[in-house]
Amino acid sequence: MGCDMRLYPECVPCMLKQALEMAKLVTHDRKVLERVLRAGLGILQSERWNVPQPIVAFKLFRKVSELIGVEDPYREIKRQSNRFVMNLYDELEGIIESSKDKLMTAIKLSIAGNIIDYGTGRPFDVDETINRVLRTDFTINHYKLLREDIEKAETIVIFGDNAGEAVFDKLLIEQLGGKKITYFVRAHPFINDVTVIDAEEISLGDIAEIKEVRFGDWDRGMSIDEAVRFAKKSDLIISKGQGNFELLSGYDAKIYFLFIVKCDVIARAVNAPIGSQILLLNQKYR
Repeated sequence: MGCDMRLYPECVPCMLKQALEMAKLVTHDRKVLERVLRAGLGILQSERWNVPQPIVAFKLFRKVSELIGVEDPYREIKRQSNRFVMNLYDELEGIIESSKDKLMTAIKLSIAGNIIDYGTGRPFDVDETINRVLRTDFTINHYKLLREDIEKAETIVIFGDNAGEAVFDKLLIEQLGGKKITYFVRAHPFINDVTVIDAEEISLGDIAEIKEVRFGDWDRGMSIDEAVRFAKKSDLIISKGQGNFELLSGYDAKIYFLFIVKCDVIARAVNAPIGSQILLLNQKYR
């Protein structure tokens, strides 16, 4: 679609704030927090800025994990997010089943789940977001095209985003009617992004094949390039969340992007205000 999703200057203070908040989940020791910020500044100074923001952010957050001595500082938060949404599961299922267009409602709920994002620094209210998304239209709406492609597809690849949000994705998968689903998760901890452990907690593997995608030189999972090549062999690709939009929108692949706009950089990229719900197909394939 030609989106220029490099690291933007506005991303830099945001990433440093994220690094600090991540460290504070483990310690408030001033010396440790100073080391975290100094290391972050060093990484941001030395790294290339002509790559998507998540690539640089992973290197930064991996360093933070080393400095605070905890590989997955968001582990308990992710567990709580999964539990919170699983407690809503029957209610959300009822909303889908009682709606006129079950697929549309499941997609809207999947997008609503994207609000569970601890990487933006913005407070969020899941219940309020569900109600708002259900009663408003997509700001960018390629639902008709997506519905047609779902009906024709036998194999679907979904790039998952956050823990908790993955429960909403599970509701969507249940509406896809017996398709073969592959669901990509992170091969390593990255803020509150969903990993295999998080997916196992909600039994996502019962209805989808779980595969891992990695950043950098992590010791397992597909690289982003490998994951995209794999996904392009399927009949349909769905990408969840802003981070995956940043990572994948530059690829020559037919991808539907589902997310809520949560920062100014993304708002400019898609020409939609913060808070918008987006169902976007790459321009080349419309």
